[in-house]
Amino acid sequence: MDAQLIQQQYEKEIVVPFTDSLTGLYNHGFFQTVLAWEEERFKRHAGPFTLGLIDIDSFTGYNRSHGHAQGDQILKKIAEIIKSNIRQVDLASRYAGDVFAILLIKSEAAMAKAAAERIREAVAKEFDNALTVSVGLASLPGDASSKAHLIGKAQEALLCAKMRGNNKVHFF
Repeated sequence: MDAQLIQQQYEKEIVVPFTDSLTGLYNHGFFQTVLAWEEERFKRHAGPFTLGLIDIDSFTGYNRSHGHAQGDQILKKIAEIIKSNIRQVDLASRYAGDVFAILLIKSEAAMAKAAAERIREAVAKEFDNALTVSVGLASLPGDASSKAHLIGKAQEALLCAKMRGNNKVHFF
């Protein structure tokens, strides 16, 4: 076996259990693990971080009109856009269905909002506003005191963004 093949097999064995097979982003389980680590790191070192939940606006209708195969291509493209608009130290994952999560490490509100706006604008531009995303943001310690509380606040912020008419970023 040559070295390149061994390296590929090693990476496959290490990465596959933690990634979403469709998008290549981290999966929900890995996201929850890293979120727990960040919560513990915050307790020890008091470094802030922000959670963003990103939902594709009107994706159910898009899937009905264009089919699930095309919907899968959209999920892949949006995953690429998200990954290319966050820092290497941040984490992007598929949270559920057409919802993605980002953990913005050591990010205060203004920095996190700027990253979320970059993602929102890039998606709108890529699809000529035919597809957009809404983003809900919440930070620890500013908005929450625990991982579960933080997820709830980010979900509330996402709901507010959607209620404001989609294609919005809302910070809790």
